[in-house]
Amino acid sequence: MNKPPFFADLPFYFQGDDLKIDALVLDELKKNSTSELVFTQYENIKKLKAIKFDWGRNDELKHIPPSCMSLSKKS
Repeated sequence: MNKPPFFADLPFYFQGDDLKIDALVLDELKKNSTSELVFTQYENIKKLKAIKFDWGRNDELKHIPPSCMSLSKKS
């Protein structure tokens, strides 16, 4: 992939001074997010005898605690 500086598909881009949303990339990110894991991998998850997530309530990456809590509530 040749998309410097991050070499990744981002869900937004600038067109002049305007910030635009790339809906296709945003949908792909949502589809592969941890909060959707329960739904997209349901049959495989049912085969597990146990599952454990290790995360910190005070993690410096602020999206991790709410994402983990959301996933926990869906399972």
